[in-house]
Amino acid sequence: MSLDAASDRFAVGLSAPGLLPGDALGLQQPDIPQILIADVGILEAGCVVVPMDVLFEVGAVGHLPQDSRVRMIVERELVS
Repeated sequence: MSLDAASDRFAVGLSAPGLLPGDALGLQQPDIPQILIADVGILEAGCVVVPMDVLFEVGAVGHLPQDSRVRMIVERELVS
Protein backbone atom coordinates (compact mmCIF):
# COMPACT_ATOMS: atom_id res chain seq x y z
CA MET A 1 0.00 0.00 0.00
CA SER A 2 1.35 3.45 -0.88
CA LEU A 3 1.99 6.16 1.71
CA ASP A 4 -0.78 8.24 0.16
CA ALA A 5 -3.35 5.44 0.39
CA ALA A 6 -2.28 4.40 3.90
CA SER A 7 -2.33 7.95 5.27
CA ASP A 8 -5.73 8.62 3.64
CA ARG A 9 -7.09 5.50 5.32
CA PHE A 10 -5.64 6.58 8.66
CA ALA A 11 -7.12 10.09 8.29
CA VAL A 12 -10.59 8.68 7.58
CA GLY A 13 -10.28 6.49 10.67
CA LEU A 14 -9.68 9.54 12.84
CA SER A 15 -13.21 10.77 12.24
CA ALA A 16 -14.66 7.64 13.90
CA PRO A 17 -13.79 8.66 17.48
CA GLY A 18 -15.27 12.12 16.83
CA LEU A 19 -12.05 14.00 16.20
CA LEU A 20 -12.41 17.30 14.39
CA PRO A 21 -10.00 19.45 12.38
CA GLY A 22 -7.85 21.46 14.76
CA ASP A 23 -7.88 18.80 17.49
CA ALA A 24 -4.47 17.89 18.90
CA LEU A 25 -3.30 14.27 18.78
CA GLY A 26 -0.32 12.96 20.68
CA LEU A 27 1.91 10.80 18.49
CA GLN A 28 3.83 8.35 20.67
CA GLN A 29 5.62 5.94 18.34
CA PRO A 30 9.08 4.43 18.01
CA ASP A 31 11.08 5.16 14.86
CA ILE A 32 9.19 2.80 12.58
CA PRO A 33 7.81 3.39 9.07
CA GLN A 34 4.24 3.59 10.39
CA ILE A 35 5.04 6.85 12.19
CA LEU A 36 5.06 8.57 8.80
CA ILE A 37 1.62 7.14 7.97
CA ALA A 38 0.24 8.41 11.27
CA ASP A 39 1.94 11.81 10.98
CA VAL A 40 0.68 12.46 7.44
CA GLY A 41 -2.76 11.01 8.24
CA ILE A 42 -3.17 13.29 11.25
CA LEU A 43 -2.26 16.31 9.12
CA GLU A 44 -4.58 15.19 6.30
CA ALA A 45 -7.42 15.06 8.83
CA GLY A 46 -6.67 18.67 9.70
CA CYS A 47 -5.49 17.80 13.18
CA VAL A 48 -2.35 18.91 15.01
CA VAL A 49 0.51 16.49 15.70
CA VAL A 50 1.96 16.63 19.23
CA PRO A 51 5.14 14.50 19.25
CA MET A 52 5.55 12.49 22.45
CA ASP A 53 8.63 10.48 23.45
CA VAL A 54 7.92 6.77 23.15
CA LEU A 55 10.01 6.10 26.26
CA PHE A 56 7.48 7.91 28.43
CA GLU A 57 4.43 6.12 29.72
CA VAL A 58 1.19 8.09 29.45
CA GLY A 59 1.31 9.02 33.14
CA ALA A 60 4.98 9.97 32.91
CA VAL A 61 4.57 12.64 30.23
CA GLY A 62 3.05 14.79 32.93
CA HIS A 63 1.68 18.08 31.77
CA LEU A 64 2.22 17.63 28.02
CA PRO A 65 -1.19 16.15 27.07
CA GLN A 66 -3.09 18.61 29.26
CA ASP A 67 -1.08 21.68 28.24
CA SER A 68 -1.38 20.87 24.54
CA ARG A 69 -5.04 19.82 24.88
CA VAL A 70 -4.40 16.40 23.37
CA ARG A 71 -7.70 14.66 22.63
CA MET A 72 -6.15 11.28 21.82
CA ILE A 73 -2.74 9.62 21.92
CA VAL A 74 -1.80 7.56 18.87
CA GLU A 75 0.29 4.55 19.82
CA ARG A 76 1.83 1.82 17.72
CA GLU A 77 -1.18 -0.48 18.06
CA LEU A 78 -3.42 2.07 16.33
CA VAL A 79 -1.17 2.29 13.29
CA SER A 80 0.14 -1.24 12.72
